[in-house]
Order: sequence, then structure tokens, then C-alpha cells
Amino acid sequence: MKKTIAVVGAKIAEYVQNKKLYADSILNNIKYLKKNFIVIFVEYHRFNFSSPLEKVRYVKSQINKINPHIIIFRDIEAHPIYTHEDMIFFKKKSLLINLEQDRDMFVSSSVYYSRYMDYILTNAPWEHREKKNVHHFESGRMISNRKNLKKIYDVVFIGTMSKANRKEIVDFLKNNNIKVEDFGLGSNNGILNSKQYFDTINKAKICLRLSSRNFKKDINQLRLDPQSVDRKFQSVQLRDYFSCGAFVLLEKMRVYKKFVNSKHFVFFNNKKDLLKKVKYFLKNNSDRKVISNNAYKLFLNEQSHHKFTKNFNTFVKKASAAENKELKYRLNFKDIFYFKKIQNNYFFLTTNYSKITLYNFFELIIFYLRFPYFSYLGVLKIFFRKILKKI
Repeated sequence: MKKTIAVVGAKIAEYVQNKKLYADSILNNIKYLKKNFIVIFVEYHRFNFSSPLEKVRYVKSQINKINPHIIIFRDIEAHPIYTHEDMIFFKKKSLLINLEQDRDMFVSSSVYYSRYMDYILTNAPWEHREKKNVHHFESGRMISNRKNLKKIYDVVFIGTMSKANRKEIVDFLKNNNIKVEDFGLGSNNGILNSKQYFDTINKAKICLRLSSRNFKKDINQLRLDPQSVDRKFQSVQLRDYFSCGAFVLLEKMRVYKKFVNSKHFVFFNNKKDLLKKVKYFLKNNSDRKVISNNAYKLFLNEQSHHKFTKNFNTFVKKASAAENKELKYRLNFKDIFYFKKIQNNYFFLTTNYSKITLYNFFELIIFYLRFPYFSYLGVLKIFFRKILKKI
């Protein structure tokens, strides 16, 4: 008999049903589990709840109804709505798995929630305190996307142009007579659908991946994590590029240990170094092809859906035979303080004040008073802005 998996998060089922998936959506991975498991989606954003506490109640009621063997949380670190009591409720019922893709951005939430998880799939495993059952994982399609298309672009960048110094780097190359085509939000060529995305990668001689971030600029003030705010880089994913057999120039960052510089991709350190390497690899097709072929072989051996489902099934069998309800580690005061500050900020931002009832309002007040930590100035600014709009 198949075991049941509940996939919990925001805007899940509607994307699966309508196939409105980003090319690198984590939900592209979930579909490969349906062969061996019954997969049920528990999403809370399609209901117009007035507060995060209502979302939690809904999720817990669905878990009680489904009684799944496994709960997979999607982006729990980005949507910190659960308390310790909530996580203990889930842990007593099921094996807990986190599909984590935003560790760099939300360190405090990740530290808080990871201790409850039995299995963590993350694009930054080196970040975790406890390494047991923490595995490298990148979202996206797990099949070969390699196509025999003519290389009509010299350099391609795909991504949101407004983040950090991306536009500056792309413009620098253009100003030095490099033919660069940029795609994505705020770009010259606009956003790509899934087919266009993979076709574009296949048509590029060089694909550019930029890891620089400026969280103070890129993220709402109330979402800033004290443990992430000063980071200058964020892990970027390579699976989709490797699955196309693409040649990637990557802005220097920490990468998974099996991804080797100058074998599967090439690092660059700054704009001057980037320009030098772009010119070199545009002229040296054979060197470029050796590296891109190595990347494609790595994808087939390490990142295909066969490998993913095999590893996942192995974990479930082992975990089912020896379930462990103990938490992985204890939190110190700083961990709790940072998390509660972030959680309270998130609750304040996501509460629908136009629909809130008197009961929900006092329920939130009591929730806040348990740990009254906020980004006080940011909260006051938004609060008075909302009041002035009503006036």
C-alpha cells in the first residue's frame, strides 16, 4: 500500500493543475514522487484568511484529516507561520521533510525549523549545524533538457535584473562590445515561459549566473533577517543549465562539493575577470565544449529524477524503521530572539486587516505579547501608513 505525502505550502495545487510552473519550480520535483506515494497538496494562500494563525489552524485540520505518513514543507523558512507547539504537533504525526531553497535569505527561520526535520533537501547543505540527513538539492526539471539548437547568442543572462548589481554587470559587458541578451523581470527581452527558458539556454554559447545580492535593497525591510542581511552572495542553482549541457560562467560563491570549478563550470571574480573569460571562451569553442559536456554528465549521474527518487525512497524506508521524535539540537537565546522578531514581522505584514474579526485581533495581540520583538520602526511606519489610508 502506498504511503501518503502531504505537501504543505502556499499556491501549490493550482500551479500543478494549471501547469503554471516556473522552469525551476520545486513542484517539478514533487511529481516524481507520485509513482510511489499518494501526494496530497495542502495550500493555504488560496483561502482568504485574515491572519497567519487562521492559516495554521487550516493546515493542522487538513493534516488531522489526511493523517499522512510524511509531511513535506515547501519554503517554510520563507513563510514562518508555525510555532514550536505547531511543529511538535506535526512531528508526533509524521516524518517531516523540508524542501529548502531560501536558506541564504532566511537563516534564522531555517535554523529554527531545521531542528524539527527528519530530512532536509537544500541547495546549501554546508549551512546547517546538524549535517545528518541534510542533502544537496536543487529545484527544477530532473530530465535532460539538452537540444541540438544553433548557438545564436554569445552570452545570455536569465534572472530578475533589479537584484544587486546584475544590470551593472550586464551593461558592463555590453559597453565592452560583448553581445549579451538578458531575459527575466526588468530585462530587455522580458520573462520566458518554460519552453523558451530551456531553448534560450541551449542557444547560448555562454550562460551567465550571478550570485551577488543586496538584501537591504532587494527585500522588504520587515523581511530582513539579522543573520542574512549583510551577506553579499546567495546560492544560485545550476541544475537547469547542467541539464542542457550549457557552459556556465558563475560569479564566485560557495558551491556543492561535487561541482568543480574549471571542470563543470568556470568562476569569475569581478567584472574585469568576467570580461577576460568571456572573450577567451567565445574564441575557444573546444574548451567550452569540454566543460559543458562534463556538466551534462554530472547532471545525468547526480541530478536526474532517478537519483532523486531512489535517495528519497531509501530515506523513507530507513526512517520508517527507526522513527526519531527527538529534536536535532537546542536553540540559544539569540536563535529564539531572531526568529520571533522575524515571525512577528511576517505576521504583521501578512495579516489582512480589512477582514480581521475582533476575536482574530485579540488573538494576534496575545500572540505578539508572548514574545514582543519586532522591527519596531518598520512596523510603526507601515501601521501609520495603513491608518492614514483609511482616514
